[in-house]
Amino acid sequence: MPGRGRVEKNERLALGLLRSAAELGELSAQAIYGLPLVQGKQVPQDLALGIRYALASAPAGDINGQVLLARSFYFGRGVPKDLVESARWFRKAAQQVCRPGAEDLQQPDLAEAARSIKD
Repeated sequence: MPGRGRVEKNERLALGLLRSAAELGELSAQAIYGLPLVQGKQVPQDLALGIRYALASAPAGDINGQVLLARSFYFGRGVPKDLVESARWFRKAAQQVCRPGAEDLQQPDLAEAARSIKD
């Protein structure tokens, strides 16, 4: 039957497809592809593009984009370090029942920063 069977794992093809979808504006693909761009893993590091993808997907409600943006602000990777912005994005992810967002908000520095948010 067509569509039934196994295909070999091909990270290069998968990343290429993700990149194409991200370039076409698919928000989920932007968030997922933004992570290796920011980390410089599997693809050459491109902080500006990775953050641009996170900034597009996070406000639209993509949890992966929100966590990527939150961690970027937390570590100052591609954006200025800003604990309040980090807490804001972790909170938005946590409100969607995102475990990493909720767990990271428990860190003392982020918990304190979150108290100053007036959403």
